[in-house]
Amino acid sequence: IEEANPASARMLATTSDLMKGAAFPSLFDKASQRAVETAAAKALTAGRAEEAEVALKNGLRPALMISAFRQEGATRLIVRFAADPAAAAQPARSDSMGVIEHLPDGLV
Repeated sequence: IEEANPASARMLATTSDLMKGAAFPSLFDKASQRAVETAAAKALTAGRAEEAEVALKNGLRPALMISAFRQEGATRLIVRFAADPAAAAQPARSDSMGVIEHLPDGLV
């Protein structure tokens, strides 16, 4: 994890700083880790958003959407955690970090 907004830290009962450098699948319970890895691999190969049904280690079951994008010659993933599954149907806006910092959804 390179960056994490405050909403993702709240969902995980941690801080954004503590999330930096963590292995992304480690945020999820053991039963969900394979689904997360599979969705990430599909996002990387298909170039489109992939959804997964997952559970975090703390028992929360957010809707999860993983998208791949290219930046500065590298492929990166952006992951959206939506505590409200109905909110997951709404596209995430990423015009600026100011918007991302105040989204109710968790992003890493």
